[in-house]
Amino acid sequence: MNPLSILTDVLPPKVRSIVYAVLALAALAFSVWQATEGDWVEFVGGLLTALVGSTAAANTPKEG
Repeated sequence: MNPLSILTDVLPPKVRSIVYAVLALAALAFSVWQATEGDWVEFVGGLLTALVGSTAAANTPKEG
């Protein structure tokens, strides 16, 4: 068992997709907040993290 795939074993694909999307939005909100504080390095890191999360949400397989 892959310890990194715990969400795959516990949550159905539709719920995982929602979790990934919420985490991506949270990362995006955090990166925007960092940009308003003037920390552009943290902004870029948060933006990349948000993009990875949205990729995970888009690549979650459909049930059935």
